Amino acid sequence: MEILDTICFKKLSLILFFALYYAGFAQRDYKGQTVDAKTGEPVPYVNIGILDKGVGTVSDENGIFHLPLETSKYGNGDYIQISCLGYETIRIPVSKMEFEYNEYPKLILNPAEISLDEVEVTNTTLVPIKEYIGYQNNGSPSLGYWKDNVALGGELATKIRTSKGPRQLNSLEFEVWSNPSDSILVRINVYDSDGPLGRPLTNLNKSGKDILKTLTKGRGFNDVDLEPYNIYVNDDFYISLELLKVYGYSEIELVLAASDSDYGSYRKYTSQDK
Repeated sequence: MEILDTICFKKLSLILFFALYYAGFAQRDYKGQTVDAKTGEPVPYVNIGILDKGVGTVSDENGIFHLPLETSKYGNGDYIQISCLGYETIRIPVSKMEFEYNEYPKLILNPAEISLDEVEVTNTTLVPIKEYIGYQNNGSPSLGYWKDNVALGGELATKIRTSKGPRQLNSLEFEVWSNPSDSILVRINVYDSDGPLGRPLTNLNKSGKDILKTLTKGRGFNDVDLEPYNIYVNDDFYISLELLKVYGYSEIELVLAASDSDYGSYRKYTSQDK
């Protein structure tokens, strides 16, 4: 009896050892609530992720977020970035991130200072001219899509070629070919082509307000009123759809009509990705 008890004890110790050992490599849940520094109110749809590492998410309508991480994968040069339209961007070294298990610590966001562009006063009468820019599908089999591996904050962007000169964007129209989800919430972003190799970089929406659109199930055209946001472009630019929330259907599978133009389209798989 004494020998059997000893053997059982050793087996139990071995199991506990391996359980604790593997637990050290398990994912940890970085979570919290994004709030406005001045009002204390939740800030919804904030982009949160490890910079350029393909790991990210978006806070919900109440500012709550969860970001599972394996911290052992990241070094001293890796940062988590928190950014939102109208607020100052925050960067925290991964090594200094704080993990809470039973609470949602408040992540304080400071409103960004709004810089006004220079205004030129003239007595010349300006006559507004409406024009349509962009591309039509015209029955082309070309498609743009999100599927399976796209996380919250993922984007589909297309480059719009236009002649130089100031323009205000008044509306946007795009066609959804397929959406099996009950509905999808997206954010429309407008970027300047001032990144490396002419890629999207600076967000041209200076209103401090998100442009949100709910895409319903099925196929159809979608219109978005851009006039209230006072978005101006002077040259080529990018329009993107950013995934914020999926209702009902658990897997994302959004298909958009595209064109055969070779002006450039980009896909980002999650918040703060390349």
